[in-house]
Amino acid sequence: MDTDDKIASSNKNKGFVVVWFVVLLPVVLLFAAMAMDFSYMYVAKGQLQNAADAAALAGAAMLIRDDGLEPTADDEAAARDKAAQFALANKSAGQNIIIDKSSDITFGYWDNHYTSGGSPINAIQVRAARDTASAGGQVPIIFGRLFGWDKMGAAAIATAAIPARATSSIALCPDFCQGGIPSGLKEFTPPVLMDTGPSTPSVNIYAWTSYDSNVTSTSDVRDLICSQNNISKTACGETIYSSMGAQANSLCNLESQMYNPYFDSGNKDTITIANGVNTPGWWMVVPITQSCPPGAQGNAWDPKPIIGYASIHVMAICTKGCGSGSIKAPCSSLYSAPSNVCNSIATKYGFKTSEIHNKMIIDKYQCVDCDSSGSFFPARRVVLVQE
Repeated sequence: MDTDDKIASSNKNKGFVVVWFVVLLPVVLLFAAMAMDFSYMYVAKGQLQNAADAAALAGAAMLIRDDGLEPTADDEAAARDKAAQFALANKSAGQNIIIDKSSDITFGYWDNHYTSGGSPINAIQVRAARDTASAGGQVPIIFGRLFGWDKMGAAAIATAAIPARATSSIALCPDFCQGGIPSGLKEFTPPVLMDTGPSTPSVNIYAWTSYDSNVTSTSDVRDLICSQNNISKTACGETIYSSMGAQANSLCNLESQMYNPYFDSGNKDTITIANGVNTPGWWMVVPITQSCPPGAQGNAWDPKPIIGYASIHVMAICTKGCGSGSIKAPCSSLYSAPSNVCNSIATKYGFKTSEIHNKMIIDKYQCVDCDSSGSFFPARRVVLVQE
């Protein structure tokens, strides 16, 4: 190829480059503009989420009542005002966030998922948006207008709930609180062996509760324990369903939770039984029913109103036969009471080994009635929850 041919070929290649550059330049600019605008919208949406979170937490705090009862219409109105106030204190894309108190705020029931309008009310959901329906309108974008659009919408939703007061699926009756309700912190010496048997003295008896669910199967409580459900219908005066049926399945699961170091660790301590045997103790908050026994006999479920709460300290849960025969394996088979713990308790307090089988062993308690429940739960809090 001579010099003239090389020059011609080079000019031809340059021509192709220019053509491709002209063709691709708008595409490159489009993607660059989209990237910048979407980044801007990502920041705007994050600001909306922060506003929704703050508004939901502030609103939920207004739903907490010292008497433990369900929020009233006045409480809901105060929650709407507070949520709107906290949302307005935030900005998205440089503009204060205005939420509609009627359409952007709902109240409902949260129990692993949120049900708008559900009862009892223990949660609030807030929507913060910059869209065509919101007071602030859509977010103006910078480069998109070059290609025919100048605004984009964004929205964020947050749900805040009031965690349950009761922390376990058992219920007690007033006779458990020796000396009456309320009581100061008291100690059982020796510790009591709690059972669900019909011949058990009422001070030593407990029932399984499904709280506000009128269940038909004894496995339902087991499932509630397995799912670590955040049951929340535990307000004084409200009705729960309870049963004293022999539910070894449920006790096996409660045992696995007690010895799971990752479950409810903030309410567990360490106690020394004897001969250097250490074991976790577990503080539970449970409802007290209006009358004794605390639940129906057999596998029936009895509706009973709550008249107070008990904070009980569980030394041990000693089961037998979990995972064999008709007794199902616990939710987590990794955790159970070490044999030396139950045997050491039996030896120290003079119990027969057979006496502690399938028993919950309690050494301390404190009871409160509805009027003083506010002081018993001084730190009720609200938390953000996810669907």
